[in-house]
Amino acid sequence: MLIVTYDPNFKVCVPDGRVKEVVDNIVSFNDQRTEVTVSNELVVDELRLRVCRGEINHGDVVFRFNGQDLPVDRDGRFTVKIPKGFCDLGIDILEGILCGMAKE
Repeated sequence: MLIVTYDPNFKVCVPDGRVKEVVDNIVSFNDQRTEVTVSNELVVDELRLRVCRGEINHGDVVFRFNGQDLPVDRDGRFTVKIPKGFCDLGIDILEGILCGMAKE
C-alpha cells in the first residue's frame, strides 16, 4: 500500500515541469516505499490520474491529510469528504478569478 501524505508546508517542492517525473519515481519505487510526503497539488492529481488510467490500482494507494485517510475509487475520485486545506489552494484561486470575471 502506497500512502501519499499531503503536507502543504513540506520543505520539498516539485516544479510543475517535473511532476510527471516525480510521480514516475514514486510509482517505480512503490514496492520499496510505503509512504511518501508531497506538498504539491499537481503530484496528488497526477497520481489520481494514473489511478483513473489503470496504471495504479485504486486499492494500492491512499492519500492522507492531517491523519485522515482519503481513499480513491477506480476513477481517482475521493470516496470520502475532503477536509478543508487538502489540495484546495488552486481551486480557491480559480474561484477568485471566475468571481472576478463575473463582475465584468
